[in-house]
Amino acid sequence: DLSLIRNLAKYCIIAAEALGIDEPERVRWKGLVAKLAPYPIGNSGLKVQPSSDYDRSHRHPMHLFPIYPGEDLTIEGSEEDRKLIDLSLRNWVYHGLGEWAGHSFPNSIPIAARLRRGNHAWNLLQIFAKAFVLPNGFHTNGDYQQLGFTAPYTTFIYTMESECGFTHAVNEMLLQSWAGRLRIFPAVPDSWPDVSFENLRAEGAFLVSAERRKGKVTRLSILSEKGGQVRLVRPLGPFPRGQEFEDQLLTFKTGERKEFAD
Repeated sequence: DLSLIRNLAKYCIIAAEALGIDEPERVRWKGLVAKLAPYPIGNSGLKVQPSSDYDRSHRHPMHLFPIYPGEDLTIEGSEEDRKLIDLSLRNWVYHGLGEWAGHSFPNSIPIAARLRRGNHAWNLLQIFAKAFVLPNGFHTNGDYQQLGFTAPYTTFIYTMESECGFTHAVNEMLLQSWAGRLRIFPAVPDSWPDVSFENLRAEGAFLVSAERRKGKVTRLSILSEKGGQVRLVRPLGPFPRGQEFEDQLLTFKTGERKEFAD
C-alpha cells in the first residue's frame, strides 16, 4: 500500500505538471508523500509490515512492490539501494515457490526483469507456461498437472490479468521505459542471443524497434510521435555479471540523426 500510494502520487504530480494543473494540487500530493511511513526493513531486507518479515513463501510478492510496480528501489539507484534489493531478493528466492499460485508468476517476472536478471525471469516464465497454462491459452491458478512447482493449489481457478501479465512480462524483458529513460533488451536471457521486436511503445510517445544478433544489438529505431528528448541507457542489454553497475546515458533530441554501434 505504501508503495502504490507513493508512486500514484508521484505520477499524479508528473501528470499535473504536463497538463498545467493548479500548483496547490501538486503541493497537496507532495505533502501526502512526505507523510508516508518509510518502508519496513529487517535483517532479511524488505519486510511485509513492521511486525512481519517475509518469512515464508507467499503467492503475492507485495513486499517487493517498491522495486516493481513501484520505482523507489532500483539497481540504478544508490549503493545502499542495491544492497537492500539484493538482500530482499535472496530472501524471496530462499523461501521459494511453495505457496505460489499461477498469478504469482506474471506478478514476479517483471521484478526479475527490472533487476536485469534475464535468466531468472525466463525460468519463471517457462514454469508458468509449462505448469499453469492450459492448451487453449487460459491460465490456471493451480499446478493442474501436479508437476510439483507449488504445494497447495491444483485448481482450475484463473484470473484474467495473468494472460495479459504473460505478455507484459515478455515486454519488460525486451524494453523498459521508466524514470524518463529507455532500456533496450534489459533482461533477455542467455538463451536469446537472436531476438527482435517492432514498435513497442515507451513513455514519452516513442515507438521503439530493435534487433539483437549473437548477443549484440545490430539495429535500433526510435520513432517519436510528439517530439522531445530521448535518454537511452547504455549498455544495451543486461549488465555483465560480476561487474559494478555503471551505465552510460546517451541523451539527444528527436530529429537528430544518431548512429548506434557496439
